[in-house]
Amino acid sequence: MDFTTKIDSKDIDISHRLEGMTLQVTHTSTGKPQEYTIKEDDEVKFSEFMVSWVFDIEARTWGIKGLSVYATGVHGSIFINEIDQEGNEINEYEYHITEKDCDELFKIETIDTQEERKLIDDISPCDIEIDLKEKVIKVIF
Repeated sequence: MDFTTKIDSKDIDISHRLEGMTLQVTHTSTGKPQEYTIKEDDEVKFSEFMVSWVFDIEARTWGIKGLSVYATGVHGSIFINEIDQEGNEINEYEYHITEKDCDELFKIETIDTQEERKLIDDISPCDIEIDLKEKVIKVIF
C-alpha cells in the first residue's frame, strides 16, 4: 500500500553544519536560480516535506509473517535567510529537493524504530534527517 505523509518543519533535522556549502538555489523575490554559499550567520528554515512510502505485508498461506515500511521518495524546500552584519534579513533563497532529486542525487534510507511492530501501532514517518554533504535523506518511522 502506498502512502504520502506531510512532515512538519519541526521534525526535520540537518545532520551537518551548512556554513560554507554552495547550493543551487532560487532567489525567492526574483525567482532567479543561482549558486549561493551559506554563511555562518544565515538562518536555515524548512517548509513541510512530503514523504512517499510503502507499507508492505509479507503474507503466507498460514497468515501474516511480517510488516514492513520503507520510504520511496521525499520532496520539500529548505529556505536560507541571508543575514547582514546588523542581524537583518537581506535575501531569502530556496533550495528545493524534488522526487527526481531523490532518484538521481540522494540516497533514501528508512529507519524503522519499531523492531517488533504490533497491528495496533500507528505506522507513519515521524522525522527526517537530511545530510546535504553526503546526499542522504533518512526517513524515521
